[in-house]
Amino acid sequence: MNSIDNQNMFIDFNSIFASWDNNVSSSDIYHMILNWINQYKSYIKSIHIIENILERMESNDSTNDIVEDFIYGNIYQELRDEFQS
Repeated sequence: MNSIDNQNMFIDFNSIFASWDNNVSSSDIYHMILNWINQYKSYIKSIHIIENILERMESNDSTNDIVEDFIYGNIYQELRDEFQS
């Protein structure tokens, strides 16, 4: 991954949180998360967390629960630590 792609990965990650702060719907944020994962999955170190998110999405877990866990749940803290300064 070149430095521009790496920078975009962080920008896109943080835009998910900005959307949450701007009261974007959970459904839209869910799709932002899915798109971010699909675009950057091979570069993410906490792959076990990504696999858990995808598994929950595939099993039709609550959209709102997945989004809330991604944004502030303890279950995905390691992922947030990887991408937030």
